[in-house]
Amino acid sequence: MKRHASSLLIIVSLTASQQAYSMTCAELFESTAQKARNTVARVTGRPELRVKAAKRFVPELMAAQFQAEMTSLLLKRYPELKWLTGAVDATPEGRVASTKDKSPSEAFFGEKHIEFDRSVTGIFLLKWILTGNYEAFTAPQKGAAKMTKENFAHLKQYTESILSSPESVDAMITYMVINDLGKIRSIVSEVQSRTGLRDVDHDNILLVALERHPEISPSFQRLPRHTQQIMVRGLQASFNIGQFLQGENVPASLTGLKGLDKESLDFYLLHAIADIGGAAGHVTSNGSIVMSNPTYEGFKSGVRAIEGLNRGRTEVEVYNDFLADKGRPFGLQIENPKDRVITRLVAMLRASDAETVNQIREVFDSLPKNVQAILLKEMNLNGVNDGFATLLYYSPATLANLIGALKEARPDSHFKDGLAMGLTTLAEVYQHGRIMLKGREGDGVFTVLISAVAEAAKSPEKLDNSRIDLKPVENDAEAVLLERTPINSANFPRIDSLSQIPGKKVGVIGIGGGSDGVQAAQLSLLLKNSGKDIPFVISVRTAKTESQGAGNRSGEARTIENHGGEIAEGVFRVLPESQGSGRFLENIPASEVNMFLVIDTLDGKLAQKIQAVIKHVGGSDTVIGVDTGGDALFSMSGSQGINKSKSTPDQDLRVLSSLSELKGVSVMSGIIATGVDTPLNAEAVLQSARASYYELSRNETDTVLERYHAWDMTGNNDRRFGKTPLTWQLALTGQRGLQVIGLPTRVVTDSTNPWNPFMRVDDSMAGIFFMNLEGHIEAISK
Repeated sequence: MKRHASSLLIIVSLTASQQAYSMTCAELFESTAQKARNTVARVTGRPELRVKAAKRFVPELMAAQFQAEMTSLLLKRYPELKWLTGAVDATPEGRVASTKDKSPSEAFFGEKHIEFDRSVTGIFLLKWILTGNYEAFTAPQKGAAKMTKENFAHLKQYTESILSSPESVDAMITYMVINDLGKIRSIVSEVQSRTGLRDVDHDNILLVALERHPEISPSFQRLPRHTQQIMVRGLQASFNIGQFLQGENVPASLTGLKGLDKESLDFYLLHAIADIGGAAGHVTSNGSIVMSNPTYEGFKSGVRAIEGLNRGRTEVEVYNDFLADKGRPFGLQIENPKDRVITRLVAMLRASDAETVNQIREVFDSLPKNVQAILLKEMNLNGVNDGFATLLYYSPATLANLIGALKEARPDSHFKDGLAMGLTTLAEVYQHGRIMLKGREGDGVFTVLISAVAEAAKSPEKLDNSRIDLKPVENDAEAVLLERTPINSANFPRIDSLSQIPGKKVGVIGIGGGSDGVQAAQLSLLLKNSGKDIPFVISVRTAKTESQGAGNRSGEARTIENHGGEIAEGVFRVLPESQGSGRFLENIPASEVNMFLVIDTLDGKLAQKIQAVIKHVGGSDTVIGVDTGGDALFSMSGSQGINKSKSTPDQDLRVLSSLSELKGVSVMSGIIATGVDTPLNAEAVLQSARASYYELSRNETDTVLERYHAWDMTGNNDRRFGKTPLTWQLALTGQRGLQVIGLPTRVVTDSTNPWNPFMRVDDSMAGIFFMNLEGHIEAISK
C-alpha cells in the first residue's frame, strides 16, 4: 500500500519562540510533501543514498564540540525532536538537585521542555560513549557512585559491538528520538482516532503508530525495512528494561522477551542504556547523573538474568535471579515474601548502602498491618500461574517525589516519612486495582498508570486533599485524582438535641445490610437516652450473603438460628444467642434493643415485612432509615447499570422505596459517618434534601465509644467488624486525614471480594445528618 507523508495530520502546539525550529506535523508534511514523495522514495529505493547520508551526518555529530552545535545538527536531521517541545505528557520524575547550567531546550528555545532535554541528553551520552569521552559522560557523578573506567570501557565495547557502522548509529539515534512520540498528546489523539487504541503505556501507542502509520515519523520511514523491523520487534516484546531494573514491573512482564531474536534485544537494550542515562537531562545535560556505577552494575546484572530466558529459565526464575542478585549484598532472601518486597523497594529507590536498606525495612515494619498485608500480597504476585499481577507504572517516581517533597520541611525524617506516605499510597492504589480485577480470570500483567499520583506527590498536601480513583483503559487502568471537598457541617441547620426528633416512639432501621444494623442500634440508644421510646431496631438483609463471614464466604443463603420467633415470613426476632450466615452482627446489640432481622427476598413485599414489625411492637410514631457511610446519597440513575459503585446501592433504594410506602408513621432518613462512601457532590445532595446536622455531645461520644468497646467492635475481633463503625470511631476520637482502618486482614486480601481499608476522615463524619425521607428520595432522583 502506498503511503503519503501528508496523510497523517497531527497538530502539535508550539510557542512563538520555537517557530524557527518548530512545525506542526501537518506543517512539516505539507511543506515537504513533494520533497518527501521524491526524497523518501529516492532514499528508500536507493540504499547507497541512505548510507551516504548517514556517513556524512554521524562523523559530523561525533566531531561537534558544543551542545548547541549537536542540538542544531540533531534538529535538522530528526524533525520529530521538535515535537517534544509541544504538548507532551512528561515523565513525573522526582526532584533532583538543580544546576546553574541551562538545559538544552532552555539554551535553544528559551524555555524548558523536559522530554526534549532527556532525549537529546541521551544522544549526547551515546556520542560520548562512542568517542570514549569518559570525563564528559561521568562529569556530574561523585565519589563511590561514579562509574569506573573499567565499566565505561565495558559499556563502550558493548555499544560498539551493536553499532558497527554510521548507518546503525543513525538508526539508534532515530530510535531514541522517536521513543517518546507516544507521550505527545496530539499523536496519542490521532492514533486513538485512527485505530481506536486506548493504552496506558506510551510504548504501545508508539508501536501501533509505527506498525500502522509509519509515515508518522519521517526519520523512521527512511530507515531500511530490516532496521525498522528490529525496532518494531523490540517494541512488540512490551518489555521495559527500566521498570525491570527498578523492580517496578512483574515477572509476567518478561513474557514478551521469550523468543525475541538477539539482534532486536541488543538494539533495544542499548537504546535503554542511553534513555535511562539521559533521564535527568532536564537537570543537567553535562553527563549522566543516573547511569552511575551502581546503575550500570544493575544493568549488567539485569542483562545476565534476562539471558537466562534463552537457557530455558522461566519468567519467574529470571525475575528472581535478578532480585536475588540485588538483595544479596544486604542479606535479603527473596524466598521470604517480606524480603522480596524490600528488595523491590531497594531497586525502586536505587538504594546502594546498608543504612538506607535498613531504613526501608524499618519503615515497612512500621506500616499499619493492612498496608503491609496488601504490599506483601501484591508485590509477590508474578502474573504467571497465580492470576494477574499489578504493575504500578511510575511507582518509583511516586516514592522519590514524596521523599523529595519533604526534604526541606523535615530534613531529619524526610526519607522515612516520605517513604511511609508513599508506600501507603501505593498500597491504596494496589487495592483499588485488586477491587477492579474482581471476577477477571486468567494470568498476566494489569498495568495501572499512576503518573497523576506521582505528579501530585511533589506536593503531599495535594495528595492528601484528593481522592484516588481508577478509570478503566481497555484491559488496564489509569489512576485519577478527584478533588475532595469535605462536607462542611456549618452549612447545615443544627439539631441541638435528639429530643427534637419528632414522635415519642421512634423505630430505627438499618437499610444497607452489613453493619448498618449495628449503627442503627447505636442511634436508637442515643435516642433512648434523649427520652424517646424505641419499640424496635430492624436490620434489613438480602436473601444471599454479600460479605464475608468468619469462613470468608459470600453468596450463601441467609439463615438465622436460635432466633426469638418468625413473626412474619422472613421476619425474625433476634436474640443475643442468635447465630446466622455471613457476617452476622445483629445479635451484638440484641441484649440492649428489641432487634429484628428482615430478609429481603426481592419479591416486592419488603414494606409489608417492615409494617409487620411495627404492628408486632404496637406501633411507632416515627421511623428512621439509617444509612452508614453515605452511599445512599449517590444518584438513583444507573443503579441497575454497569457501574453500580457510582449509584445508590440497589438494596438501599429498595428499603428507601419501601419506607415511603409505610402508613401511619413519619419517616426520616439518617446518615452516620457521612463521607465513608459518598459522591463528590455529597454536600449539594444533602442541601437539596434539606438535611440537618447533629453533633454528638462529649457524653454521647464517650457512650458510643464505650459501647463499641463493650460490643468488641474496635478492630480486634475477626468476626465483628465493619468499615463504618471503625471509621466512625476514628472520627469520634479526633483522627483526621488518610487513615487505615483495622479491618480483618483476611477480608482485605481476599481473592474474590477484597475490602478497601483506606479512609479519609473529616470533621463531619463524627456527626449524623437527618432529613425527611421525601426530601432524600427527591434529592437522589435528580
